Amino acid sequence: MLRAFLIVINFIALSSVMAIEPPTTIYRVEVGDQDLISLESELEAQGWGPLALDQQPWGFRLLLGEAEYHIDALLCANYIQDTYGLPTKVVAIENSEGKATLGGIQGPMRKVFKVSESHMSELPDLALPEGDPLVEEIQTLQGGTDKLAYRRALMKAINDLPNSDVRKGFATTRKGILELLDGSYDEALYWLQQVANGEVTARRLDRNKCMRRVAWIFHQQKNRFQAYKAYRDLESFSENELVLAMVRVECAGLLMELARYKNPIGSLAECRLECKKILEMTDEEYQQQRATAELMFLETFVHEGKHEIAATLADEFVAKYPDRPRELSMALLFQAYAHNAIGNYVDAKEALLRVLNTPWPQSSEESWQAPKGGRWDLKDTAAAYLKDFAGHVKDEEGIAIAESYISQ
Repeated sequence: MLRAFLIVINFIALSSVMAIEPPTTIYRVEVGDQDLISLESELEAQGWGPLALDQQPWGFRLLLGEAEYHIDALLCANYIQDTYGLPTKVVAIENSEGKATLGGIQGPMRKVFKVSESHMSELPDLALPEGDPLVEEIQTLQGGTDKLAYRRALMKAINDLPNSDVRKGFATTRKGILELLDGSYDEALYWLQQVANGEVTARRLDRNKCMRRVAWIFHQQKNRFQAYKAYRDLESFSENELVLAMVRVECAGLLMELARYKNPIGSLAECRLECKKILEMTDEEYQQQRATAELMFLETFVHEGKHEIAATLADEFVAKYPDRPRELSMALLFQAYAHNAIGNYVDAKEALLRVLNTPWPQSSEESWQAPKGGRWDLKDTAAAYLKDFAGHVKDEEGIAIAESYISQ
């Protein structure tokens, strides 16, 4: 009876946690150390906003933008400082009025993708010519084992075709992906950016593919600012609901990484806010993206040491997504860690044994995203956790199971 009561209380509490509320802090860019009135007029004429003169005990300051996320304000501040030579800094302001709608940041800030169109719908809906020998040759070689012949065919198409030919965009996309699969990130960027930026005519599908991969490469290179900007560019440019869901998940992950920097940018609460938005905006059919958002939401509480909330969220996740091994394996580790932290070793052990006893399939991600070694098969980590947790409570059986796995 008590357990049922606690479950109800936890459900009510978690419903409140998952509800989208106005951020308690908003970020603005403080600009300039000169005549602020003339500077305000100059920035307004250039399209920047919202702008406000804010009175302080020592005088006035010019504030630009109203951002939910620290990274957005920081990117704006860096751009204005680099472009106009104006001193800037990001200031956090308590959102005491709880404004439901923020002004964001408006202005001619340079985008990552140098496209002339403002939206994917403005691109011609092109298709590859049916039965084209060049396209068929590339497709055949792509699925074969002669990679040298494949490379030669791609380069021949790229060199022979004009930039206005959609087949060149097709070949250039595959050239970039080939370099990406080989781990040649700079070389891959060279080719992928030509399609992403519209320098080479391509199908909408290829443009989307190249934009995603460019952003992904920036992330792998630890260039999180550029990766975040690229994903946000793609979010405003794309019309495909699946792509939008995937992009928002990537942004949530970047917000978490930035918040966990040695010198943090933003907070884990910002990651949670983005995860809530994903769940509100993403259709139920996109289960992987929804599950990943819920998993990241749970993870933020693990990092904050809020073990009671993390344990309850993990229990719910494991029950909700039993057939999604990619996300389930990580959720089971969070479940074990949180339950052990609140003194519930029995449930922690059960979660770890489930990881050890489940045959995780190979990653279903595209090969350019799947790290070698099986990112989602976390048996080694589970065995290490089990040995540690079991050692603290003197569970000889648990220690033996863990050591047996580790010695394999």
